[in-house]
Formats: sequence, structure tokens, C-alpha cells
Amino acid sequence: MYFAIREKTPIASIPRELEQVHLVRPISGKKMKEILTHCSGLTSISASTSVQKRLLAKTKEMIQKKGIQLVHAHRAGRALNLDLQKIKEIADLKKDFLSMRQIAAKTGVPKSTIHYLLKKAKRHKIKKGKHVVYVQ
Repeated sequence: MYFAIREKTPIASIPRELEQVHLVRPISGKKMKEILTHCSGLTSISASTSVQKRLLAKTKEMIQKKGIQLVHAHRAGRALNLDLQKIKEIADLKKDFLSMRQIAAKTGVPKSTIHYLLKKAKRHKIKKGKHVVYVQ
């Protein structure tokens, strides 16, 4: 079972039978000690690269002494549910200087999704699985 933990997560709300924990933000050594005593079956703790860098050395040492693995994990957001043709169509309509609302009306794609795609397009390409669409 996997559980996301923040500094303000109450210890009582954490299930005792946990094997995996994901640190959303760096936590103090005191909080980590409480978690380790509360969850005796803990085998691995995952965290993003930035959280691992910001963890105190004493906290990392405490985790290693207990024989628990500190694993790098990237929890990606939800994937786009658009086909490649729609993405190309949105890029072409933007090149024709249409507003986001007009593009949303023509394509049937939510304006927020179009905004996200066009913001991402500033990097000059959009990846969709193995396919890459170059926008500019």
C-alpha cells in the first residue's frame, strides 16, 4: 500500500501496515522518527529529486539505519487525452492567430487544455507517446 505524506499529516491517519510511503515535501527528523516507529513494516520511501535534496542528512541517515530504501519517484500528472490530429489542428489554428476561445469553439477541446498545450508549445515541440509534434 502506498501513502503520500506531508509535514502536517497526522501520524494517527497513517495506516500501520504500510510498506511504501511517498514524501510530498521534506519532513523533519522528529516526524520521520514518529513515522518509522508507527509503521514497522515500512520497506521503501519514495520522493522526488528536489525533496531528496532538501531532506536533512540526519533524516536520510535514520532511514538508512532502519534498512529502508530511499527511492527516486516522479509522480507524473494525468496524460493528455487528445489524439495527435487534434493537437496539430490546435497548433495550426494558433498559427492563424485565432484566440483560445475561438480554437476551443472550433475543436471542441476545453480552453484550459488549449492553454496548457500552447504554453507547452513554447518549448517548440509537444510529445504524445512516441510521436513528436513540432509547433513552430
